[in-house]
Amino acid sequence: MSLDDGEFDLPLFWDSVADVVAPESSDPFKVSTHGCAYTPESEEFDRLSWHHEAMRLCLEGLYPCPETVQAILSPSPDETKRVLDLGCGSRIWCLDMAKEFPHAEIWGIDRPPVQEIWSGEAPPNCLFKIFDSYDFLEEYKQMFDVVHMRFVAGG
Repeated sequence: MSLDDGEFDLPLFWDSVADVVAPESSDPFKVSTHGCAYTPESEEFDRLSWHHEAMRLCLEGLYPCPETVQAILSPSPDETKRVLDLGCGSRIWCLDMAKEFPHAEIWGIDRPPVQEIWSGEAPPNCLFKIFDSYDFLEEYKQMFDVVHMRFVAGG
């Protein structure tokens, strides 16, 4: 489904997004405060999961420009490929990327309150870190091949 091939059905597309975003909510675009803590059983965790699924549906995958991302992250015997997800929230994007690119290191970084929703084990190529601010980024300059960040505001 794309605009270029003429098969883009806007009402059908948005109906399916609405089904994914909020199947039981009267307010699918409810905004929450990033600083609040939440657990895997919380409403916020569910919202983040539905949000991820809606974006996956919109992008028809985990990221835009799949040919470019796949070329950048293709295995190389001489270097380790690395991906950084700034504001990783529920970690779901990182976990999905770790499965898709098992040869790459996937780093998820977020602020302290988010750590409370992190549960379960991550694949060995997935690393999660907590930082109070994003001032640390200078330390990691030129280290990542792909940087992912979406819906980060006020953090």
